[in-house]
Amino acid sequence: MDRQAAGDAARAALEREGVGDADEAFDLASVDVVTRWVVARAIETEAKRTLPDAGVAGAGTLGELLDLAEKDRA
Repeated sequence: MDRQAAGDAARAALEREGVGDADEAFDLASVDVVTRWVVARAIETEAKRTLPDAGVAGAGTLGELLDLAEKDRA
């Protein structure tokens, strides 16, 4: 997975949801649950993998969502 590309896709999703200038430390608690899943889906699409629901729900930051996409990948 290209972490930069997945991060760019996530930031683009956040921008469409009205959030600008998000970095990997972006606090996902500052957005609603629908936006959290829009961002997760953007990462899934770019990474070509499905993120675990519990991981998406428990992620505190954008970086943690990106970590999920990299987890267990060689």
